[in-house]
Amino acid sequence: TIDTTPPTIALHSPQNNSLLSLAFINYTASDTNGIATLTSSHPQSTASWNEGLNIVIVNATDSAQNTATAQFTFTVDRTAPQITLISPDDNAQSDTSATFSFNVSDIDPQLNCNLSITNAVTTVSAVVPISNSQTNITQQIPLGPTSWNVLCADDAGNTRTSPTRIVLGVDILGPTVQTSFSVAQRVFANKVSANVSDASGVSTVTLTFENQTMIMHNESDLY
Repeated sequence: TIDTTPPTIALHSPQNNSLLSLAFINYTASDTNGIATLTSSHPQSTASWNEGLNIVIVNATDSAQNTATAQFTFTVDRTAPQITLISPDDNAQSDTSATFSFNVSDIDPQLNCNLSITNAVTTVSAVVPISNSQTNITQQIPLGPTSWNVLCADDAGNTRTSPTRIVLGVDILGPTVQTSFSVAQRVFANKVSANVSDASGVSTVTLTFENQTMIMHNESDLY
């Protein structure tokens, strides 16, 4: 019987078109009459591969000199994501909320990032930004100093943490007053209530009606 069937080459791990840092490329060749030679354009360990796109060509020859060729593609990424903090600037002032903006770039188009905001309580917002685009996250912050930074990881397992910045929560705005009362009627008793809140707390709430000023009393934020 003359063997005219070429060998079969199979890739076991990692998957073709994978993004990886350090890995062992596990492939095999099989044939009913046995494999005479099995060669590759790249070592099976990716330790010495160039960073970026690598095309691996595997050649197999069986004992009857039938040949087969397979091609696999891998992207090697050994560089951690680059993180650029945009705003707030270090020691910038903000009211009770701040918008945290940063940019991340990497060979990996999708990244996993955590925005860490630390003060009296710790708030962690998980985001998945598209690489090379700006991410904006608005969070409430207390009065006083709040530290923040960004940690990002790519699919190859490379991680980086940005420098830490401080944003100072200050009371820039006056109290917020909300009331449904608009018109007073002389022939009826009029009850006036209002929701009043402020980042620094509310000291006094007064009502002025026909040149008379009255102090309003509160139950929580309701006066």
